[in-house]
Amino acid sequence: MHAPIQSAITSSGNTGRMTARSAALAGLCLLGVSAVALGAGPGASGSGGGSTEVKIEKVGTKGLLRLTLTARAVERLGLATTTVGEGEIVRKQIVGGMFLPGKAIPWPASPKDMARRSTGVFSFQVSAPRASEKPVSSEAIAATRDGAIRVAFSAQEWGRWAKDKPVRVFKLAPRGGDPKGLAATSLKTPPIRDFKRSMLVQYFVLADKDHGLKPHERVRIEMQLADKQGKSKIVPYSAVHYDPNGGEWVYVETKPRTYQRHPIKIVRIGQGKALLKNGPPVGTKIVNVGVAMLHGIEVFRR
Repeated sequence: MHAPIQSAITSSGNTGRMTARSAALAGLCLLGVSAVALGAGPGASGSGGGSTEVKIEKVGTKGLLRLTLTARAVERLGLATTTVGEGEIVRKQIVGGMFLPGKAIPWPASPKDMARRSTGVFSFQVSAPRASEKPVSSEAIAATRDGAIRVAFSAQEWGRWAKDKPVRVFKLAPRGGDPKGLAATSLKTPPIRDFKRSMLVQYFVLADKDHGLKPHERVRIEMQLADKQGKSKIVPYSAVHYDPNGGEWVYVETKPRTYQRHPIKIVRIGQGKALLKNGPPVGTKIVNVGVAMLHGIEVFRR
């Protein structure tokens, strides 16, 4: 449905519908509005036993509703708004690695070893990147004198990785580890071909020499992926509502305390945000707290 991004979609299917119904009941109780009163008809505003807290109107011929709430209702429901922004979602990937002391790094040096760095194709028919046939530079060896992180990539992983971006290195501590990790950068050298495992090996130098890693200690590396998506419209994921058919929506505040659903098309989800292909213009005010409340009112109105 969408590209996997270190984030889980939690509002979907029956769970989303039950959440909306529960929120609706809570919202209606707060407003002092019964489902019967809301069902009195479009534009109910107190006449015939209807609520004075909410006004519901039909919009166009597509079954959309416009909800107008009083200031008291907005406050009691805890609604909050933000604006449609413009940005990008940085995709990341976690790979495993190992810290090697400088003297333990097996640099290819002999002609036989250098032959491994020539261009070729792996046994599983994945094209490998071109590698230099020159020996590893003295600068690279000097940079890793105090040790480096060894990472083995598949050809696909190598192609996805943004090689001009720094990475973060984390110890394999189950709890209490440093959430920020250690900064590291890749050597500016071609990868070393490991034909035995059909992998490409690269080394990363840690910025902090007092990193506390032990020789041959295993670590995990968080690296940024190359992205051609670029900037686009972006909204908080909390603002997104899914209808029972999987349709994607946000609630736009068309004027103060007046809300209406607007269709969107999500291309990526991550870091608590949704990147949009289609949606309201940048700067449009949308609801990001209390979306389920508004949808619940629509559900019971129907």
